[in-house]
Amino acid sequence: MKEEAIVESAGGGRATVRLIRPAACEKCRVCRESGKESSLLEAENSPGATVGQKVTVSIDDSLIAKATFIFYGVPFLGFIIGVLLGRLILRSEIQTLLFAFGVTAFFYALNRKLVRVLASGINIKITAISN
Repeated sequence: MKEEAIVESAGGGRATVRLIRPAACEKCRVCRESGKESSLLEAENSPGATVGQKVTVSIDDSLIAKATFIFYGVPFLGFIIGVLLGRLILRSEIQTLLFAFGVTAFFYALNRKLVRVLASGINIKITAISN
């Protein structure tokens, strides 16, 4: 995935860039959930961009697929596990449903940690300097 960004600081082959977020980013919220509310990211600066320049950054596409699965799939998996376990160990459907929601909440908390770990492993590279 390629995104536009502005270089905030540069040095030592690395740069801090501020993403110019497209409208689709507002709906996703993965950055916000991962604790990266700010759109400042560290990037490899092989073209030698300097402060204030507009650049194109490349983010691994598989990261988006992983983040989407973790963001939505992990809580859903927790709900399914909660329903199955609840049905085996509890007597009523209401208790099973409440247990499933509790397991979903646990998996949601786990989900937030997984998204943070995933976000910390982002490999971002500056691929071009815009005019």
